[in-house]
Amino acid sequence: MYAVLADGQLLVREAISALLTNLFKFEVVQVDDAGAAVAATQKYNPVLVIMEMLMSGMHTFEAAVQIRRMAPYTKLVVMTGQENVDLAIRARALKIQGYILKSDSLDESKYAINTVLRGGVYVPPSLSEQMMDPERRTKTLLDVLTLKEKAMLTLIAQGKTMKVAATHMNISIKTAETHRNNLGRKLGNPNKAQMFAFAVKHNLVDCESLGITA
Repeated sequence: MYAVLADGQLLVREAISALLTNLFKFEVVQVDDAGAAVAATQKYNPVLVIMEMLMSGMHTFEAAVQIRRMAPYTKLVVMTGQENVDLAIRARALKIQGYILKSDSLDESKYAINTVLRGGVYVPPSLSEQMMDPERRTKTLLDVLTLKEKAMLTLIAQGKTMKVAATHMNISIKTAETHRNNLGRKLGNPNKAQMFAFAVKHNLVDCESLGITA
């Protein structure tokens, strides 16, 4: 039986591949980006797909949606160095069964994968309590943003450059950068993937217009 493993770092792929081969007896197909994971899923119809959260090219969440469409019974897991409850919540909304931290021990990673393969859902214990009360966190984060900052977040999630965003908002590039910096500071300096996930989760971006549906 096949497992597809996508990560941009060869050493990480080799380590996870060894775990999947030795402990779970998978034949592992290794790829280095999310788009390749989609193609490998179509070719091999794997039991399990594991993707790193931040890779070049296609967004991991978009790849997860495509994989879910073509292989509804394939188990999906994302692994990341980001202990981020917003990303974990979005992953669950996209029917991703596992959210594994790269900092986890070998035993914990083994437990997480085994839980998913047995039909369960795994999130790190450090995030599970926060995920039980997402509305409190949602209100706290969203309420600190101004209308301009929300507009900037939407444009960033759509992949717009600062120049295009400034034109769209009818402001100078310098002012646009100020909004971008304030937005980042208020949200804890998230990267692009985290901004995208946050914008989607809070309905600040139209997923259908981007070709993404849950």
